[in-house]
Amino acid sequence: MVGHLVIEGSSTVRGVGDETGRFGFAGRLATHFLSDGPRPQEPEWVYVHTFAQLDRQLPTFAPDVADDVRRARAVTPTYPRGLGFVGIFGVGGVMDYAVARQGKDAVIATWQDSLAQLKEVCEREHIAPIFFGLPRIARMRNGNVPDAELRDKLEAYTVETARSLDAPYVTFETIVGDDLPHCFAPDGRHPNAAGHQKVFEYLLPLVTERFVAAAGHLAAVQDKT
Repeated sequence: MVGHLVIEGSSTVRGVGDETGRFGFAGRLATHFLSDGPRPQEPEWVYVHTFAQLDRQLPTFAPDVADDVRRARAVTPTYPRGLGFVGIFGVGGVMDYAVARQGKDAVIATWQDSLAQLKEVCEREHIAPIFFGLPRIARMRNGNVPDAELRDKLEAYTVETARSLDAPYVTFETIVGDDLPHCFAPDGRHPNAAGHQKVFEYLLPLVTERFVAAAGHLAAVQDKT
């Protein structure tokens, strides 16, 4: 089976904080799936696509996911027969620039709308998603302390969407557990190499599991057509 793994997000997805230069957890996933050798119960080959931009948080990247999926699909003209499609969506907490520009109510409304769009894309394009809650930071870029109430609201909406898609929602803090103090880069905003490694190790079996789910869902759709 050929599969696609699309990883969406911003700086953490780009591997910021990984002092080893291995491009974070996304780079590690790419290295794993693109390396030679047998991998029992895993897809035979996985194309890994990372779409990460400086400001690509959930409210800005959700409308672009469908375009990214189409770009990723272009490398396999035989789609959809036998193709598994998995998306990892790195969803951040409160964006200081967005709150300052729009206000809290507007940020909440944008977040909900983006999640609705993302859900629609996953259902239409037969994507088996994984929602990854990016690190909760102590200070935002402007030096302010994040609004915990707003952050919790946005996370609750994200968890609700994940459940509606029968998708896992995992957070950086859950993954690293008691090792959290040792898993941040010096900037205090991104995982260091140890943090990215833990995220990779945690997500790998989830990605494999979601490939099975994606292939099964697609096969059911094809049987009806």
